[in-house]
Amino acid sequence: MSIIDKIRKDVQTATKSGEKELAGTLKYLLSLLQTEKARADNFEPLKVLQKEMKAKREALEMFEKAGREDLITNEKREIGVLKKYLPEMMSKAEVKEEVDKIISLMSQPNFGAVMGQVMGKLKGKAEGNVVAEVVKEKLK
Repeated sequence: MSIIDKIRKDVQTATKSGEKELAGTLKYLLSLLQTEKARADNFEPLKVLQKEMKAKREALEMFEKAGREDLITNEKREIGVLKKYLPEMMSKAEVKEEVDKIISLMSQPNFGAVMGQVMGKLKGKAEGNVVAEVVKEKLK
């Protein structure tokens, strides 16, 4: 079952059970995926959802800085829904192991080269900001 089919099914379930907020969030995700599918030649639903997760996290951070509790609650709920459709991300410790392996294979590691290698290997498995943080720590 594709991600789109799973979300469609979950929209129906949420609607039937009267969960308006959940159904609304799922309908938004479904709409986002369908729009991107129509727009892109090489449609990858996982990338679309990861991009949306990044945007939601950035929005949450801004709302927290502004003290907007009403918006914080909503973003956290939507992030929780979105997480259900994304694969589990690697832990920081797992990322450190991969970064160490890649650095050990390089004669003169620099940030750009290491990031390129690590992100190529961990694409979709680790968040870019976590990888960048680990690489910066290791290259100090």
